[in-house]
Amino acid sequence: MESEERTDVFTQGFEDEAGGVICDQREAEPLPGEEIPQQAPEEADADRSREILRFTQTYPEVRASDVPDEVWNRVRDGEKLTEAYTRYEADILRQENARLRAENDIRQRERVNRERSAGSMSGSGGPVRDAFDEGWDTLL
Repeated sequence: MESEERTDVFTQGFEDEAGGVICDQREAEPLPGEEIPQQAPEEADADRSREILRFTQTYPEVRASDVPDEVWNRVRDGEKLTEAYTRYEADILRQENARLRAENDIRQRERVNRERSAGSMSGSGGPVRDAFDEGWDTLL
């Protein structure tokens, strides 16, 4: 029975003319008897100050002007500054790691190809020839 009452609370007044339910674009309202905890402005300021202190202790060399927009966007979306910047750094390191692995793979393939190669087909193997090598040419 209680689930029917909850369903009525959620759908009441949000049906279109065809009987379909329309999503509510308003802020979520508490159910009867339910309280939504709200943080006082002083607590929010204290949390923000603690997070800034935590960030400056974790990343003392990073200034606010050095923080990229990507990190600030994550902070605006509700992520903590320290975690957002840590994720940003991890993403940068992953990209750098992938680039270095690709370069290393190319070098490995080039090395293997050089080892397999028979050498130049237009020369005799090198510019330095000793008297013994030259002797073979005169016998033929």
